[in-house]
Amino acid sequence: FELLESFREDVEILYEFIDLQEMRRLLDRLYDCNEQQERNMNDTKTNIWDDLKDGRNVSFLKLLIACALTSKRNLANDPSRGFVMGVEEENSKRLRCVEIDVKDIAIAAMLSVYQYHCDNVKLAWRLIGTAARLSLELELHKLYDPAMDNAGPRHPIWVQQMFWCIYILDRRYSFMANLPFSIHDRDLNFTLLQQCKSSPYLVLMVTFGRLGGKIIPAVPKFGCIQDELNDNTRATLGHEIDLWAEAASTDTSPGQTFESTVSNMRWKCLDHIRVFFRIRGNQLRLSLYKPTLYSPSKISKHPYFASLAVQYAIDNIRTL
Repeated sequence: FELLESFREDVEILYEFIDLQEMRRLLDRLYDCNEQQERNMNDTKTNIWDDLKDGRNVSFLKLLIACALTSKRNLANDPSRGFVMGVEEENSKRLRCVEIDVKDIAIAAMLSVYQYHCDNVKLAWRLIGTAARLSLELELHKLYDPAMDNAGPRHPIWVQQMFWCIYILDRRYSFMANLPFSIHDRDLNFTLLQQCKSSPYLVLMVTFGRLGGKIIPAVPKFGCIQDELNDNTRATLGHEIDLWAEAASTDTSPGQTFESTVSNMRWKCLDHIRVFFRIRGNQLRLSLYKPTLYSPSKISKHPYFASLAVQYAIDNIRTL
């Protein structure tokens, strides 16, 4: 129970599709201290998935515990691996079947989170890519509208929230590993965000991912001899970043609705979120302006943008 509680902040803010209370109730049934610590494997039902006997419910619980354990792990003795090995094997078998469901996607997504917590970014990128492609296969990205001829299926709120969490993780791991996205904006209808009662964090991070998807392909890479980024494009992207940073600052300021979306949010946690968004905003700006630092000639040509890049880098260092 303490391990699950230690993972609460991450769950409530980063992975809001997870019902931690439901997982605690499942754990309580599986490990009842009042019955000589006997495990009752016949009752693995959850209210979310509404199925009585499905080992994947227990697998998902194991993954949550494993993610919580990663903060306590060391290379010589990693207790989290014992929870994950069987889950990985079973999930791999399931994904070789023709028919899959949202539970398989949830497990694949959390396996990627586990690998990220273990500092295996490329493995996390591969696994979230699997979860992303399965989401597209089950049409989680489509808007349900009965008036449309090709209306997508109606999905529960938690499934819609899971899809956007997968979108965010796909962008995050792709940025970190410098590898392609699995979900592309052209395939999505972003009005889905309005349907799933998303938290301000989720909306801000989806917007962050979209901005990153625009900036990274547009800016010249280090050592590239191609022409500079078009000034109009740079100005437009810079304005979009400023709007995003302003929204992030407003939504996480005292008295706003952000902290009310998370039960019993501690001020320390909210401070961490503010720092997180400040750094992310600066990273977007650095991605946009740092190509002007790639050579003395570029610095001479764009002294203002080169100065901005240095200022934002300094601000990140001071913030950290």
